[in-house]
Amino acid sequence: MHRRHLRLRRALAWLLANPVVTATIVGPRSTEQLGRGQRALEISLPDETLRELDAIWPGPGGEDPQAYAW
Repeated sequence: MHRRHLRLRRALAWLLANPVVTATIVGPRSTEQLGRGQRALEISLPDETLRELDAIWPGPGGEDPQAYAW
């Protein structure tokens, strides 16, 4: 498995773990890409990881992380 595929799954799993997110919008160009995204449903991130990700990207209303401010 490529590292970028794992990052994709973790990112989608993080979004899906957020109770205010009703759906994620993905744009696969192939059925293979769609399948990789669907595997995010099989991942359950630990609470500590969710807290760390929420601290980096607080979501709407929060300040943008300086590392990603353009």
